[in-house]
Amino acid sequence: MRTPYLITLTIMILSSGLMSGCSHLPSLRGASAVEGGDAAMVVEPPGAEQAGLRQFSRVQALPPQQLEDELAALEQLPPDVSQRMRLAVTLGFGACPRCDRKRAVALFRQQQADDEGIAAQALAGLCLKLLESQAQLEASSKEVARQRQQVQALKQQLDELQKKLDALTSIEESLHRR
Repeated sequence: MRTPYLITLTIMILSSGLMSGCSHLPSLRGASAVEGGDAAMVVEPPGAEQAGLRQFSRVQALPPQQLEDELAALEQLPPDVSQRMRLAVTLGFGACPRCDRKRAVALFRQQQADDEGIAAQALAGLCLKLLESQAQLEASSKEVARQRQQVQALKQQLDELQKKLDALTSIEESLHRR
């Protein structure tokens, strides 16, 4: 089912565009001033939100085995805000056996509580909502599949009963002819 992937991709692209629209604003976190004429321009190193967005694109492109390797490498890195965001994105949106949405949710919640930046907190909140929506879609999908099986079973029962009814009707007609 490609719908959750498309929804996720669309929201991530939109959030990326929104965040890049705010990239001209000065930041107090890890910023350094670059003299350029009369005013100083603030240059900020890539933040957790940018790392998360890049990781999302990467996770969508990697096959499961490489995701496993990526996950192992991320777990070995020293924990910081960007690493936590990348790990949460990989765990939450990856398609590998070790990917764990519950753990991703915990990491995104940590990210939301962190004071490392509004954009990173907003992205973590967006990812939490995406994971929640994905879980609801999967639950709905399972329910639809279960109902489809029930309909199939009822259809088979109906076909069998129709055959029996046709046989009884045929017997009744043959009795009336005698």
